[in-house]
Amino acid sequence: MQPRLTDDSLVLHWERMDFHRSYVADVVRNDCYAAALDRHARGRTVVDVGSGTGILAMLAARAGAAAVTGIEWSSLAETAARAVADNGLDDRVEIVRGDARDFTRSQRADLIVHDLIGSFVWDENALDVMRGMRDRVLVSGGRIIPGVVELHIVPITWPDRIRFREFWARPHAGLNLSAFLGRDRQFAPADGPTVVHLGDDACLLAEPSCAAITDFAADETLPPAVTRHFTMARSDHLDAVLGFLRIHFDDHVVLSTAPGQPATSWGQVVVPLAQGMPVRRGQEVAVTFTPALRGRAWTVDVTPNTNR
Repeated sequence: MQPRLTDDSLVLHWERMDFHRSYVADVVRNDCYAAALDRHARGRTVVDVGSGTGILAMLAARAGAAAVTGIEWSSLAETAARAVADNGLDDRVEIVRGDARDFTRSQRADLIVHDLIGSFVWDENALDVMRGMRDRVLVSGGRIIPGVVELHIVPITWPDRIRFREFWARPHAGLNLSAFLGRDRQFAPADGPTVVHLGDDACLLAEPSCAAITDFAADETLPPAVTRHFTMARSDHLDAVLGFLRIHFDDHVVLSTAPGQPATSWGQVVVPLAQGMPVRRGQEVAVTFTPALRGRAWTVDVTPNTNR
């Protein structure tokens, strides 16, 4: 099968080994995949979508899958095939270079495993790819791992990464120096939605709320804009809205990327406000979140209730 590669830059992007090092090194992530595959792969035919290094295909085979096909659209496919052979699994695992949107099988698979969930949830074209794979490749009632992903959002304070913009926005020595905002490389990622890895939840200003649920077994589309209401747990400065994931590998294995949970390669997403605002304990704040297929196009609008 020849790959339908419509954007060479995307192929080069997924050939970057720094991404794959982070996935392979992510023990929390890989343990969740292994636990779910141990429960469901034995004796099954499995398709691994976006196989990359082939690690998930090999975990499926190690869990007792009868046959595994890994689909990878970049040149990593050839190297992954060598890794499969190096691990003595080439009798059950085949790595195919191609586009998952073109992939078909003469016999449908029992299980699809994938890692198409990005830090921005939908930014790896998961909705389109998984809808097609489910309809063309998966047996009726077959399983998808992971099957469901929830996006939770929460207002946060983030002074070290946000308020530098206020520094450049105000006059200094009676002069307008705002032109230098874009050159402040130390904090440049905070100009738009960005992936972070927060080790604790001290920045959270309220209890998180679920903003979207994607079920890969259903006919899902990009969720609409949603508004969630938050009650501030303390008086502070609201600088941004943070998003994190709850990934359901099956009914028993659920991974949270929330701050304070074991670190993963997914991290969290911070969407900075154009202008931060002081908030007080007990104040209600409405957050309207608008998702996008390209994660850095996510937007949030925050409206404080000034009557409380």
